[in-house]
Amino acid sequence: GLREAAERAHHFGADDIVDLRDFMLEVGNRTSSATLKSKAADVAARVGDAVTATTGTVGDAAGISIYLPYGATTIDKNYTPANFNFLNDVPNWDDFLTKL
Repeated sequence: GLREAAERAHHFGADDIVDLRDFMLEVGNRTSSATLKSKAADVAARVGDAVTATTGTVGDAAGISIYLPYGATTIDKNYTPANFNFLNDVPNWDDFLTKL
């Protein structure tokens, strides 16, 4: 499921920072839902469209990483809509992270 996809996605140093494209590819590989598989593939493809340049030495990284704590990893107490405006646009994101 989603937690296994998070566990298998490419991580950057800490367990809670993952490559978005790789996470979406892992989600697509682990779901039986045709809709979720299609949406995950669409996000993975759009990551490539959004990234105009990459630097660094992280092999297979697509250029966009996301904060994705899962399992026993505690969500940072500063990860709030007051500190990250985009969270206002996705009000259920913290619920998703809590369940992940």
